[in-house]
Amino acid sequence: MALTDKVVVITGAARGMGEQYVRAFLKEGCKVVALDLSWDGVQEFSQELSSYEEAITLSGDISSDTDLDAVYQAAMDRFGTVDVLINNASIRMRDVEPSTVINVLDTNNGQWQRTFEVSLFGTIKVIRRFVQPMLVAKSGSIINIFSSSGVQGRPGNQPYGAVKAALNNMTQSLSGELKEHNIAVNSLMPGGTRSTGYDEQTRLQRELGRVRRQLPVRPDHTVPAALFLAQQNAASFTGESVDALKWNETNGFGGYDAWVSPDQAG
Repeated sequence: MALTDKVVVITGAARGMGEQYVRAFLKEGCKVVALDLSWDGVQEFSQELSSYEEAITLSGDISSDTDLDAVYQAAMDRFGTVDVLINNASIRMRDVEPSTVINVLDTNNGQWQRTFEVSLFGTIKVIRRFVQPMLVAKSGSIINIFSSSGVQGRPGNQPYGAVKAALNNMTQSLSGELKEHNIAVNSLMPGGTRSTGYDEQTRLQRELGRVRRQLPVRPDHTVPAALFLAQQNAASFTGESVDALKWNETNGFGGYDAWVSPDQAG
């Protein structure tokens, strides 16, 4: 599926990896629906996108049916269809626990419920809406951004790890269910990325005596794999969990894996 003129919906689009996806798909000649909970603090990027005929910026909570109904209608009114959906929006550990580190036995039900409400149930709500044009066209690609935390649980990293594991599991089930409609469904694992709030999270973890062993990579390092996955359909590549770092290495995109030191810009 060539990308030129394709309509790409990106959640969590205002910052970090989401911003890089928006820029990359516009460069490929796509039409982009950029959705985020808030564009506060990134007005310059929002204004830049408003100058593009091929882009629309929208605000909404992916856990809100009312917000998503409005977002879906706005996207359809503007572009009429959807070819690619990138589910990048997710609740972060620091959104449920200020210290960013909490042991399982110290968590409460509200923290788990809020995490799953946004990162899993919200993602499913987004898919239910934006898959509809793909079903009509018998073509499309859905990319769910998950995490290494969903592969192997780490101490003090719940409920974030659990919801990412559930997201990846759901992705594999959905890929089988949508195969007859020629819609690819894959997971993309970024690896340690200096994205939104990374520096804050690292500082707080250091205060608790937890030190990251690896330096982070730039937010744009997942772009090559995302562009590849966006061009797939169910007949070519579906139901896979792609590790961005390994994919770049295998496919000759090592330049996207540049490790950045803590004092460098993300």
